[in-house]
Parts: sequence; structure tokens; C-alpha cells
Amino acid sequence: MNISTTNFLNNKPTLYIHCKDKHKDLGTYVVEWGETYKFEIYKSFWGRTWYYCGVKFDNILHRFDIFFQRRDDVFCDPDCYWIIKDDGPCSIYYRRHSNFTRCFPWK
Repeated sequence: MNISTTNFLNNKPTLYIHCKDKHKDLGTYVVEWGETYKFEIYKSFWGRTWYYCGVKFDNILHRFDIFFQRRDDVFCDPDCYWIIKDDGPCSIYYRRHSNFTRCFPWK
């Protein structure tokens, strides 16, 4: 499964993103406005896959769960699409020629 995250911040061209799970640190990446950062994960048979990210802009670090299998398994089929906005991350998913958005506050 692929996870894509796009920088849609207002008037803040640079986003720093650092994602990981319990066993794997994916490192820190710079994502300019409109660009997308992508990575691949493998879901657990037991439904326990959990990836989280820290994003930094305006010298403030924010956190969110980018993939929590029990929450996202139904929505991320076959892939997960996220946009990062000033007030929080939003997951976009597609169903029958329509797209839906779920937004979350920063942790």
C-alpha cells in the first residue's frame, strides 16, 4: 500500500515531514508547496499497523497518525492520500466516482 502526502499549506512553501512506525524510521523529507511525499507500507495480518508523522512548518512541530489500520483500512483502498493544511491533516478517499475528505486536528 502506498501513502501519499501533499503540502497544501497557505503561504508556507516548505514542510518538513518525518514518518515512522514502531520498527522503521523513514527519515525526514522536505516537501515544497504542491509537492507530494510518498512511501510504501505493508499492512499487518493482525490489523495492528500504525504509522505516525511529525510535520514542521513555521518552526512548530505537529503530529498525526498517517495510517492506523483499524481506522484507515476501509478508507485506504488501495492507497492513502493526505493533504497537509494549516489547521490539520486531511485524508481523501475515493468511492464510486466521488471523493470524500476526513480532516483531523493536530495532536
